[in-house]
Amino acid sequence: MVQNRRALSALTHQIETFTPEVDQVLADQSEADLLAGRLTVLGTEMDKRLLPLLRRLSDTIPNDMYLTGFQYREGRVELSGVAKTRPASELVAALNRIECLKNVAPKAPFTTTAQGETFTLGAEVVHPCAS
Repeated sequence: MVQNRRALSALTHQIETFTPEVDQVLADQSEADLLAGRLTVLGTEMDKRLLPLLRRLSDTIPNDMYLTGFQYREGRVELSGVAKTRPASELVAALNRIECLKNVAPKAPFTTTAQGETFTLGAEVVHPCAS
């Protein structure tokens, strides 16, 4: 009986020792589940809003121009890139014709480099682009 009481006491002590760590693991699991749910929502939103926009951009941007940067944040998009043979201002006009973009304008002066004319453009995304 004494041995059983010692074993029970040792087990109780081990349980008390590991309880905070187990609680932390459970809290981390809950947070991970919450973040996974948010990622699912963001992924769905990206599919609805960004993929059609990216398709429209790839259809609109001429072959002699390319993007070096793309940022989307809170209903605004910023595009950076290089226009190899034609002026970047032509891209501004072309992007203004995309129905889901509004107020396309340079965010920095166009700069001529050896690769071509560099540009940084900003625009508002007013609603999801048609797929």
